[in-house]
Amino acid sequence: MYPYQSEFELGPVRLNVAGLDRMSRFYQEHLGMDLLASDEKSRTLGVPGRPLVILNQAEDQVETQASNGIYHFAILLPSRAALGNVLRHFIRMQTPLIGASDHGYSEALYLEDPEGNGIEIYRDKDQSEWTIYEDGTIKAITIEMDANGVFAAADKPDQVLKLEKDSVMGHFHLSVTDTQKAQEIYGQALNMKDKTPMPTATFLASGSYHHHVAANRWSGSHLLKRKPGQVGLESISFIYQDHALYQAALDRFAAISDFKSVTQEDQVNEFVDGFGIKIRLEIK
Repeated sequence: MYPYQSEFELGPVRLNVAGLDRMSRFYQEHLGMDLLASDEKSRTLGVPGRPLVILNQAEDQVETQASNGIYHFAILLPSRAALGNVLRHFIRMQTPLIGASDHGYSEALYLEDPEGNGIEIYRDKDQSEWTIYEDGTIKAITIEMDANGVFAAADKPDQVLKLEKDSVMGHFHLSVTDTQKAQEIYGQALNMKDKTPMPTATFLASGSYHHHVAANRWSGSHLLKRKPGQVGLESISFIYQDHALYQAALDRFAAISDFKSVTQEDQVNEFVDGFGIKIRLEIK
């Protein structure tokens, strides 16, 4: 099992982009990611040994603001000091932020990349600080982050930012037209439970984590189904170590009519849901 007794860990987010070089520079210069691999049509970025973001040159550069897709993907840092280092770097780089919140279980910074993909950079508080109810649901709040405290926690205040090597993909937050449907299909397919029920969003997790996948309908009911190759989200990925758990997940996906199989390989299977969002399952 992974941390929090989760059945899986999250793999990289794959994005179709209009400006490959520009986007690659942003993730290196502003987020401190290493360039792990590169060719004419793609860039793989992350920390040593762990891809976090894979950028692919888009085939179809249609605007995607009105489509289902990514609300944000979230990079989880190993400590408050690491978050402080990122905050100081954002200030030095004059990186525009769109939010900074304390959610009770985490502290988070929010921004967008140059093509409007939402990004959260956060650190989890110790689980002893979370409010966990008897039924396993978790209290979530949204209040102003203690920016001064995070700023002061930095332990590499004068160094050029390099994302901490223990940084991982923390969660995916999707924008969809129907959160009830998202809760049903993702909860069933990935064996997750809604940890913070609310009318307009769902926060699903495997094990005792606060959420691995969230989905909201805050953008309204007009969102269009995603098209293959469209600018924006290409896929989100889930990685298994246990073959039995992996096969059980594949069986559940195959049994849900909302998911259509698009790739079947020995170690990778891909499905597309009714929103046009691609889900990638991998076994290590």
